[in-house]
Amino acid sequence: TESQRENSNVPRDTVTTKIEMIKRLYSKKFVNDFILPQKFKEAHNKGIIHIHDLGDNIIKVHNCMLLDYPFMLKNGFQLGNKWIETPSTILTAMNVLVQMVQVESHVQFGGLTLGWIDEHLAEYIYGSFEKYFKDALEDVLEYTEQEINQVFECFNIRPDDEKLLADFKKEVDIAIKKTEKEVYKACKLLSYQLNTLQVRGESSPFVTIGYGTATDWAGRLLQKSL
Repeated sequence: TESQRENSNVPRDTVTTKIEMIKRLYSKKFVNDFILPQKFKEAHNKGIIHIHDLGDNIIKVHNCMLLDYPFMLKNGFQLGNKWIETPSTILTAMNVLVQMVQVESHVQFGGLTLGWIDEHLAEYIYGSFEKYFKDALEDVLEYTEQEINQVFECFNIRPDDEKLLADFKKEVDIAIKKTEKEVYKACKLLSYQLNTLQVRGESSPFVTIGYGTATDWAGRLLQKSL
């Protein structure tokens, strides 16, 4: 039916969807008959204005939001009975981000926006690079923990740092390749999860992802992988 095709995020052939669409149709009628002021109802019915997600106005929750995921990732947050700590690598950060989307989608109707994702997730990409660079110092040069700490104190651990490249080019190259693979996996995780998760019983999360403003190495890498 036409009502089943109105939302591309909804798997229209499932029993759950059919039941949900019936509920939505009755919710729209109830809002239209008993909740909307007359002037708004007439304007909506004539097409002068459009009230988005009309049927969901039957419940008093907000519609759509710009998710403050940078703050939540940086400071940690409560998820159910578990405190989620600040992630240190991009794969973990992306996994936590998906959990945020799922939880927030359950407590509102409408979509979520993940703004400037290439800028805000860059620090976790650098975290992955630092991890792999440390591993390379251990595996290739057989550095001790004390020697590794000295390197981290004396150098700016970034893949494009000239001083670091001059002294540890092989180790930097190893870390870059492993980081690139992890970022690609993280972006695949985001894509697969957002397209297969089900929220509110019948649909996948409606998510807008904003990126393209970062100019540093990590941001560019994320843009390429996305």
